[in-house]
Amino acid sequence: MNVTVHIDVQGNYHLPASVALGHVPASAYSRHHSLGLRSAVGAYNTSVATVAQRLARTTRALDSVVSPPSAAPQGNRSDKDELLDSYESLLHALMHHVEDCVGVLKGFTRDDVIFARHPSVKAYGKSVRAYRSHIGLVVNRIKHQQGRLRLMTVRMGGTRFGGYFVERGLPGGGVGPDPDIHETGLTAFSFNRDLKFHLCSVILASQALGLAISRVTGAQEGDVPNRGQPLGTGLRDVINLPETYFPDEYEKPRPFLELESDSGGGSQLRVGFAPPDDSWRPFSGRQFQVTLELRGDGATRSWKVPYGPGPAAPNNTRLQPTAAGGVMRPPRLKRKR
Repeated sequence: MNVTVHIDVQGNYHLPASVALGHVPASAYSRHHSLGLRSAVGAYNTSVATVAQRLARTTRALDSVVSPPSAAPQGNRSDKDELLDSYESLLHALMHHVEDCVGVLKGFTRDDVIFARHPSVKAYGKSVRAYRSHIGLVVNRIKHQQGRLRLMTVRMGGTRFGGYFVERGLPGGGVGPDPDIHETGLTAFSFNRDLKFHLCSVILASQALGLAISRVTGAQEGDVPNRGQPLGTGLRDVINLPETYFPDEYEKPRPFLELESDSGGGSQLRVGFAPPDDSWRPFSGRQFQVTLELRGDGATRSWKVPYGPGPAAPNNTRLQPTAAGGVMRPPRLKRKR
């Protein structure tokens, strides 16, 4: 499914759920305050604003790590810590946003039984289930099971990009990428794709939420309301991220965010997921260097690393890609996410 978001001349992004909320009739039932929530519009605006702020902070931190003059061989420790901290904060904000959207919709139903049984609520839940499961797994691993984000950077000539993996204790001993999050336990997520993936998912969820709100409240379609969401530079920075990912990520659906000008002086943002594009592999057959940021804990003696041959010593953080010819070639994976 593709979604088109209108952006007015002031740069406000009119997300589908915001548009739907702008058309909810004044007579529509609401129990948001009795649930301890803000009004529906206030709750959604606050949630989106938080995601936007975290996006802006993360993209600034990412630029500090991967762009000259900061992209020195060893990098800047404070910049790297800020990137991981801001990204973890973003992941939590995304999980809260998923939960906030449920609260916005629930407040328009008269009780929890009606909410659970309403066909439009079920349709909304089905449409966001895969994303909710993914972000919930990542955040819960970090929050409740000592999962830690670990940084990876990739260099090939003048090209540099970053990524991360969620580290956990492994059943066979040692620590490494969480196999429940990273398929086979040998892969990682590039920031370039992951940020696009999350932003596309938020906007597609907004489309599904807007449709559910309209059906539950009887809101009628009409002109785009004046108020929009100022997602700002954080969103534009994500749109402009290059499609340089880890090799296995080209086998996954391709998140796209495409801006087009319109006749009214504003623009349109097309959002969605395209089929995997196996032809777009800028690193195919070429050597490049991966730098891992591992942290000792005073007890662990072996580390499993993404795209690596096996355990690595904690001070062996600079790895040459493994497999034939020194080229980074992960195992072929099922297409997902």
